[in-house]
Amino acid sequence: MAGLSGLRIEDVKDYETPCFMISKKAVKEQFTKIRKVADQVAYSFKTNPDKSIALFLKAIGSTFSVSSIEEAKVLKEAVGDLSDAFYVNPAANEEEFKTVSRLGIQRFVLNSKGQLKELEKSGAGDVRVLLRLNTDVRVKGVYGNRSLGMKKDELIEAAVGLKCIGLHNHLATQNNDFDSWKANLDEICLVIKRL
Repeated sequence: MAGLSGLRIEDVKDYETPCFMISKKAVKEQFTKIRKVADQVAYSFKTNPDKSIALFLKAIGSTFSVSSIEEAKVLKEAVGDLSDAFYVNPAANEEEFKTVSRLGIQRFVLNSKGQLKELEKSGAGDVRVLLRLNTDVRVKGVYGNRSLGMKKDELIEAAVGLKCIGLHNHLATQNNDFDSWKANLDEICLVIKRL
């Protein structure tokens, strides 16, 4: 990985291929566009776990989502403080929650009531959670067509008494079916009204 721009092709001739060069200008432009419509931007570190990109994003105001202990360790090496990062792993258990909370992560996306119990058993301390909502909306043309998270009633029940800072929803990867996005947002709004 060559890292961020400022390099010429000649500068990376000794790197193994494939070699990616990332434009700081393009990253900042995209970040700024998203930030205009979002309270917060969390870069998915698993997408491209490059330390120089993480440092740059942190400097312009991004936070991060990580989905494994190893990602959390690499990110901590790169940016230091992880208190504003999100941990998103539908299979995380008590030991994993303990480990990442010791690394400084205090915000967790929880996929089920069982995962909530695992987090409670971990003794992670003063944490904030986002509950992952499964809206049951189906997406045309997407293989597998499944959604992770709690069903609406289960999520509402789980939210009682929690320091819940929001909802998380993953409808589908590479979804360009706008009707499903609209239906998904309608379902999310119904849940928000009930909370």
